Amino acid sequence: MRRPGRLLAPVALFALLTGAAFGQGSSGTISGRVVDQTGAPVPGADVRIQNQTIKDVRSFTSDQTGSFLFADIQPGDYTISVKANGFKQFEKTNVHLTSNEVLSAGDLKLVVGSTSESVEVKAEATVVQTASAERSGTLDSQQVIELPTRGRDVMALLQTMPGVVNDNTGSDVLGQFTTPTMDGTRAEYNALNVDGISGNTARGKNAQSPVNLDSISEVKVMANSYSAEYGTAGGAIINVVTKSGTSQFHGGAYYYLRNEALNANDFFNNSTIPFTPRPRYRYNTEGTYLGGPIYFPGKINRDRQKVFFFFSQEYDPNTTPNSPVKFTLPTELERKGDFSQSLKNATTLYTVKDPLTGAPFPGNVIPQNRMDPQSAKLLSIFPLPNTDPRTTGYSYNFYSQTSEDVPVLTETLKVDVNATNKARLWFKASGYTSDNSGLNSAAIQNKWGPASVDYQQTMPQLGGSFVYVFTPTLINEVVFGMNLWTEKQLLTSDGLKAYQRATYGINIPQSYPKDNPDSLLPAMTFGTVSNAPALSYDGRFPMVDDSTAYSVSDNVSKIWGKHWIKGGILYQHIQYNQYHQAGGNSFPGSFNFSTNSSFPQDTGYPYANAFLGNFYSYTEATNRVD
Repeated sequence: MRRPGRLLAPVALFALLTGAAFGQGSSGTISGRVVDQTGAPVPGADVRIQNQTIKDVRSFTSDQTGSFLFADIQPGDYTISVKANGFKQFEKTNVHLTSNEVLSAGDLKLVVGSTSESVEVKAEATVVQTASAERSGTLDSQQVIELPTRGRDVMALLQTMPGVVNDNTGSDVLGQFTTPTMDGTRAEYNALNVDGISGNTARGKNAQSPVNLDSISEVKVMANSYSAEYGTAGGAIINVVTKSGTSQFHGGAYYYLRNEALNANDFFNNSTIPFTPRPRYRYNTEGTYLGGPIYFPGKINRDRQKVFFFFSQEYDPNTTPNSPVKFTLPTELERKGDFSQSLKNATTLYTVKDPLTGAPFPGNVIPQNRMDPQSAKLLSIFPLPNTDPRTTGYSYNFYSQTSEDVPVLTETLKVDVNATNKARLWFKASGYTSDNSGLNSAAIQNKWGPASVDYQQTMPQLGGSFVYVFTPTLINEVVFGMNLWTEKQLLTSDGLKAYQRATYGINIPQSYPKDNPDSLLPAMTFGTVSNAPALSYDGRFPMVDDSTAYSVSDNVSKIWGKHWIKGGILYQHIQYNQYHQAGGNSFPGSFNFSTNSSFPQDTGYPYANAFLGNFYSYTEATNRVD
């Protein structure tokens, strides 16, 4: 299936505002008023803000009402300084701006005196949101790092915020983000942005742009009443902001361990004969990060105030347990047509009747000359039983608990550049790769075998932003990004052979063999057997799916007296390619050997039906659909 989508949205964000503003991407706004000790406005004051991390500086001259406004600035901690003739210099530190926030710094009161003197004020720990109607909450980098989350998936931490439902969001292994239900709105209606770039590459509630915890500066959730530009979602907007480097080098390394040696064994594992050990449960999360200035002493970025980087890498060579599986598989005697020991319970046999006479086969044994040589071979693909059915109440004769190898690698690199006093830009590249090898891999989930499948995903993202300040009252911001998501399913040469007909000497013909170029085994079901096995496929097999999303936005902010006018345009192009078989998992043919009273060739036992080649139904796809 191919789903190309194109959205060209001239964003009608023109508004006359006195204390509110719109944000685009992840940038925000800081406003306030300069007054004297009596509360009278101080016009013409030189107001400057400086990002305490990357040292970016912006300036503004207060108007006749003493008001100032800084639009399109990146989230972070800022210092606000004010100079005015006849007053001491004022400085307010640790003003924290979150992504897309419209923050009021309040009234900045100047004290009469010389400008060579200064007054320093530290920002309050909690700022009441007064400049915007949105309902939102924020997790800062310290909370993201220190709050416990099992799989280091930041989505699991959102349940600590008001209005977020604890619906088991957050996985054991970092992967594509699954957003939670918020404020009574289904997760399918949420949107997630990473540094102002859409992360919803392929599916609604899933975001194919994961980043590890140590590269996250903050996460902001806008639950409702957010500005009109966020028209791509009917639910909550989740904005993830990644870290930037600073003028000093900072780095670290970490290692987290989870292991089955620290776990208790399952009751059913302890009760099996022979004893079943604890399944492998190994999460070994290791990572590094480093940030700082990009400079060459005496040559490039000599003052360490121009170019910065932050790099983070996390690797998870994980092994995760699958749930225990229980099946009733055909026994060695049943594969030979001997059903003399096929018990329903401790005293009752499955009666296998002859479809030709309606009477039971003598001794419950089918003569060899009645066997269908091709259909009977289908029973040989299953492993032999490994559990005495008498110990399970005759509900199953095969027990297994396997594990999946799920290595995951995430990398993020962000570079910030203070090109001039008027121009600032950043560029980011991130990548995610994962493998899922085992019997519970996506697209083929035959948990009894016959071979492991390797399901692979990649999720690279590129993006950047350029902000140019024409004047303190005219600012332009451009944000661009590209996301790619791919998934594919691989079988080793031995794994492919385990699924091919020729390996078992099966040459059952197909009506549409072109839909099964690898000559895979037919799908089959044995529905009326207790805990019956099945051979099934995903309609996407062999899977090669991808989704690509391009986006670019351009916004202009104009401060006009007491008003702020903002307009912009957003362009997105999304194409999701998914390939399917027209008949789902029946592209290699699908046999149903279940028993049914309306089936004249029914023997009364599915495995006996397969031995004779009598099937209740057969379906086969006619064509492949892209």
